[in-house]
Amino acid sequence: MRSNVPQLTLLAGLAASGLVLSRLPTAAADDVKAIAIVKNADGKFVFTDTNAKIKEGQSVKWVAVDSGVTHQLVPDSEGDALTDTGAFDSTSSPNQKFATPGTIHYHCAIHPKSMRGTINVAATDAPAEEAKSEPKAQAEQPVEEAPAPKKRKAKPSYGYGY
Repeated sequence: MRSNVPQLTLLAGLAASGLVLSRLPTAAADDVKAIAIVKNADGKFVFTDTNAKIKEGQSVKWVAVDSGVTHQLVPDSEGDALTDTGAFDSTSSPNQKFATPGTIHYHCAIHPKSMRGTINVAATDAPAEEAKSEPKAQAEQPVEEAPAPKKRKAKPSYGYGY
């Protein structure tokens, strides 16, 4: 008799994906980057995007999929721009806006070994006026002179003239 475990696993994965997608924000999708929190094959909680890339001024929204499981996202260090989300679960989704370019390292205070992430905030493009400005002329670099050839020691001729 054939086992239905692979098919059941696939169906469960598709159902979880559908649940994640149904919880993602639809309005202003360009301004919000959604990161789901799911269980991996080892049963550990992980972020679906551990190295998120956003633009300056965009927001990140974390969506917990499993009900009844609490998470709390905190910055790795005081210098990181993430604010402690406080405890949340699948009934609420924290959302934070990042206005300053840079790299933010964070983790879940409850699941610190498996739930670690990075958010790379890229600067928006420079205004068109700055882009049209003439490039600055570079100062001429002094040309290095080649070192003088080494003088060869004269060989004795012994009067033979060649």
